Amino acid sequence: ATVIAYVEKRGADFVLTALVSLVSSTSPNSLKWKRIDAFSQNGRRFGSCFETFDSRYAINLFMGIVLTDGNAPGGLPSDIRGHERFQSLFGHCNFEVISVDGLFQTESMYCERLYKFQQQEDGDLFVQELDHFPARLRELYSHWYWVERKCVLFRPKQAKCREVFFVAPLDDSGAL
Repeated sequence: ATVIAYVEKRGADFVLTALVSLVSSTSPNSLKWKRIDAFSQNGRRFGSCFETFDSRYAINLFMGIVLTDGNAPGGLPSDIRGHERFQSLFGHCNFEVISVDGLFQTESMYCERLYKFQQQEDGDLFVQELDHFPARLRELYSHWYWVERKCVLFRPKQAKCREVFFVAPLDDSGAL
């Protein structure tokens, strides 16, 4: 009860968002939280769970568990960690991952990057590095993937401005 009182006194939105950011570098900087109440047989309120209003994140303060879309972070499957490509890129690393659009995505940065992984049906391993553009390009421009031309267009941040400042062509595999 002391932990719950502390969180509520300090501001649940601030405290819980800060706690989630410790385990998930992809979480937003500002989240709105609500307490999930449970009641005992005699009608007394108990429980230590909170969730965001969009139900994307949940946290149990007594257990120390953070869920993303209802799933706790977990390690990569052994078939991915043992794959030749994974071994050559990351050695014996194991990452805490969550499922995002059917892919495993790292919860925390590794060498200042997030990664996505998927074992393909043919046995190949798909590895994608996220945010691989230099910081200044990410800060100054919006990025538009042009499927037909297989390239990424760098345009002003405002959607109404269509001027293209840079074009980054992709090869047949989709890499820069």
